[in-house]
Amino acid sequence: MKNSLLHYHRRMPLLLLMLFILVSSGCAKIQARKRADLFKSTLDTYSAMIRWGNYKQAGAYIKMRDGEPQQPDLQYLKQIHVTRYDIVEQVAIVDDQEEDKEPAEISVTSEIDYYHDSDPRVKSLDYQQLWWYDDKLKKWFLDGDLPGFQYHGRQ
Repeated sequence: MKNSLLHYHRRMPLLLLMLFILVSSGCAKIQARKRADLFKSTLDTYSAMIRWGNYKQAGAYIKMRDGEPQQPDLQYLKQIHVTRYDIVEQVAIVDDQEEDKEPAEISVTSEIDYYHDSDPRVKSLDYQQLWWYDDKLKKWFLDGDLPGFQYHGRQ
């Protein structure tokens, strides 16, 4: 009995280490899932704002890491009507240096159909976006501008 108790105590540090690794791994996966869910929610909300013409609110998701975003012409954007907004590609960008790292950037490509009040022809554009995660604010931001809507009277 004494011998088996001694054997058990020798293995205790190893068992505790294994338990710690399992719990840590589980916590990391939960954090990664939360970040992914937050990105999906952020992208869905932003896409809906663009789709329904809420450009001022969509602008709140823009935060450039290097410089200030172009200030949108909200008067012009009131004349733009989006008829289709489809997300066609999402690519997570992970630092190659670190294994099991959560993506800090996500590249998104969307296809948008729209028309301008003065021109009923529907135009299409590919909208490239680069989203990044701010660890301090625990939020995703778009490092770029609103879509570049154009019509024959304006470039």
